[in-house]
Amino acid sequence: MASKTDLDPRVIYDVVSKSTGDSWVWRNRVPAKGLVLGSPVEDDFAPGFASSLMRKDLDLARDFAGELGTPLLLGALVREMFTSVIAQGWGGKDYSVLARLYEHVGRPEGE
Repeated sequence: MASKTDLDPRVIYDVVSKSTGDSWVWRNRVPAKGLVLGSPVEDDFAPGFASSLMRKDLDLARDFAGELGTPLLLGALVREMFTSVIAQGWGGKDYSVLARLYEHVGRPEGE
């Protein structure tokens, strides 16, 4: 949403950093250039933890939850999102590349 506004990304980053949205992931992996030194977005999402490995781990969690009879409702959704990441050819990129999917939501195919 932030990228579709005229708001300064630094202001959004600072507000989230001082709210309940703050986290280690937010402070270290935020997928917006120029906000966090060393963030994967600064190096074309060079992997710290590859998206393909994230999906593998989600598969393991799903399988184990299945053995326990415990549904992972959000886990299934996130797994499908990482399946889309891999289908885009980004399986070797850092898991934070997931944010790129949002850039494609609502756009006509091929745009």
